[in-house]
Amino acid sequence: MTKCLENGRVRVSDLEIRKKTNSYTIDTLRFLTKNRPKDNFCWIIGTDQIENFTKWKKWQEIINNFQLIVVPRTDFKKGELELINIAKQIAVPKNIVLIDRKRFPPIYVSSALTRKRIKEKKSIANLVPKKIEKYIIEHSLYK
Repeated sequence: MTKCLENGRVRVSDLEIRKKTNSYTIDTLRFLTKNRPKDNFCWIIGTDQIENFTKWKKWQEIINNFQLIVVPRTDFKKGELELINIAKQIAVPKNIVLIDRKRFPPIYVSSALTRKRIKEKKSIANLVPKKIEKYIIEHSLYK
């Protein structure tokens, strides 16, 4: 599905799929950096992932070496507070960027919500891009 979103500025990698073993964010970022040294990589997550972020493999290395962009999600203000604690534990706290809720309202979309709506035979038109909706329908996904 992510391949459907490729354009001149966005490219999709199937690195983690081809790997056929557990895939960890730090390993992916290391691989990308090694193979594309002129490019800068960052990791984007929602505030719903923050509470468990310190359980990720080498989470401190991720933040110390890559920018972590955190997008607000509805009902996850606690995650934003947890960022303060995380920032105290790393060498480069400026690598954490919390997107301002005023400029970017919290996202209510989630993969779980999308799958649930499909199972309930409800529209997902307002949850995913048209190309993705078409792909899901054509491939009878999440039924």
